[in-house]
Amino acid sequence: QSFSPQQALDHSVDIVRNELVPWIQGWREAAGRLEGRICAVRYEDLWEDPAAELDRILAFLGIRAPESFLRDVAAQKVSDAPAGREAERESALRFLRNAAAKPDGVGGWKKYFSEGQKEQFKNVAGDLLIEMGYEKDFNW
Repeated sequence: QSFSPQQALDHSVDIVRNELVPWIQGWREAAGRLEGRICAVRYEDLWEDPAAELDRILAFLGIRAPESFLRDVAAQKVSDAPAGREAERESALRFLRNAAAKPDGVGGWKKYFSEGQKEQFKNVAGDLLIEMGYEKDFNW
């Protein structure tokens, strides 16, 4: 089925409401019950400083890694992927990097929403965006 950009955004809000928000809330509740046993990783943090985020993840697992190792892993290219997985990893990484490299960058999705869609999204996920630190308030 083919959607116009606005229909696609409306459909995306429905998916966020019906699937993503309950899924995230379930994980956040589990993290509260299992404090110290779940390591949450934010895409934005991984993108901003991969070596520091990898260090945090490894520390959570009780692993200390030399700084040179962290820098080397963070600097690896998709072409360094294990054989047979190059195309899959390259495609995913290209998509993520292209999305983040756009002038609107991380969080730029909001500029594509109509005012009605913004209000609908705020009603669906606004509190969650604020709780998770993606927004300071509802003024976006």
